Amino acid sequence: MVVAGDKTLRALLNRPEVAQGITVTANSFYGPQARVLRLPLACEILHEKLAYFSYKHLKVSNLEMETAGIYELSKLLEHRACSMNAILANRKLRSFSKTPQKTIEKMIAYVLEKTLLL
Repeated sequence: MVVAGDKTLRALLNRPEVAQGITVTANSFYGPQARVLRLPLACEILHEKLAYFSYKHLKVSNLEMETAGIYELSKLLEHRACSMNAILANRKLRSFSKTPQKTIEKMIAYVLEKTLLL
């Protein structure tokens, strides 16, 4: 399923420091996000495949579990939705934010500042 966020909200939240990208919604916390518990991964190179994917000059910048469902539900209910993601890890490089809480708080403050008066 491919679902776009609201164009007006995307424009409102856009600024040079905000990286635009595609969020891929996976239906699982484990396999699609390369987490192995007891079963082997169905596609061990999923992240590599996603790294080469692009659409209208946008690359995949995030992999999570909720965005497509939220977008679809909001469209069905005639609401507007857009997602902002604090990128805390680069799985390919196995690097992780040293200040994840600060990154998240900064993003939340930015979104609230931009959307509070809507």
